[in-house]
Amino acid sequence: MEWGFGDIEEPQYKSGWAWLDIRGTKIRSIRIIGEDVMAYKAHWSSGKMRMCGGYGCPLCEAGLNWQRRFILAVKDLKNNRNYLWEIGGATARKVAESTEWYGAIAGITYQVARQSESVNSRLVLEEVGFMELKKEEQINKEIMLKIIEELLGLPSGTSLIHSEY
Repeated sequence: MEWGFGDIEEPQYKSGWAWLDIRGTKIRSIRIIGEDVMAYKAHWSSGKMRMCGGYGCPLCEAGLNWQRRFILAVKDLKNNRNYLWEIGGATARKVAESTEWYGAIAGITYQVARQSESVNSRLVLEEVGFMELKKEEQINKEIMLKIIEELLGLPSGTSLIHSEY
């Protein structure tokens, strides 16, 4: 519990995690804390990304092209909170280059902001370093998957892992 309005627009989840929402040109410092990245297919529909349902997906059948999206577990270094960060291909390529350089994804630190105040403007991503994380500081795949499922509001026992991808 806290006094004041705090993060009024950020939903609270049981796990304490939330989606990282990069808005405006204010720079945020984040560190990747997940041991891996999750990739999935999504369609842009009705003003937002919607997960592809795989075989028989109504959005695929309606002719909407899909794109690959990626989810990373990160820590905001200013407020010390953990977030899931969803990114597109251009940003993912930059993260992949850093991962190849350092030989690990967990521990890479970035400064990130939007190019303009527009919600849909391009992300500006600047790598600022790497800090080797202890195993207990990293989020493993199983925990990350449970957090993603919670934040997506999936019923217990539902899995995001599909063999037809």
